[in-house]
Amino acid sequence: MIEYLYAQGHRKIGLIGGKPDQSRPSLSRLTGSQSAMFRLGLPFEMKKQYAYARFSLQSGYTAMEYLLKHCPDITAVFAMSDLMALGAIRALNDHGLRVPQDISVSGYDGIALGRYSTPRLTTIRQNSERLAQRGAEILLNCIENGSSAVHEVVPFELIEDESVAALPNH
Repeated sequence: MIEYLYAQGHRKIGLIGGKPDQSRPSLSRLTGSQSAMFRLGLPFEMKKQYAYARFSLQSGYTAMEYLLKHCPDITAVFAMSDLMALGAIRALNDHGLRVPQDISVSGYDGIALGRYSTPRLTTIRQNSERLAQRGAEILLNCIENGSSAVHEVVPFELIEDESVAALPNH
């Protein structure tokens, strides 16, 4: 998602996610985002550009308010769940800002609600069926055969929708 936002001209990106020391998905998504920012030469200050949130609408709303206060020059936000992204969009609207005209917002999960929000949410859609299937297969193999846990990367899809704008002159 960071690479996509960069390709759209965004150079100051805020992140909304869980506490990386308490959530493996949050740690993985933060590490991946930081790595992409470093590779692209983008600035990133954890205390200013990363807002902690639980995976909920309300928490996404509160986290967006934190980013507006601590990093008012961001042009895009990557929320590490669609629910947090939708909460962030509500906060931006309540502060008189338009998505994506003033600030672009993107999410992660690909939940159905994102297709019905205004604007429709740009997101990373996980293959949840494949995740569930492989998780069950691996778990059963561990139980039945004493196999070790397995780390697999499941394919994902970038859904380019209405909540991210391309900046002029990029």
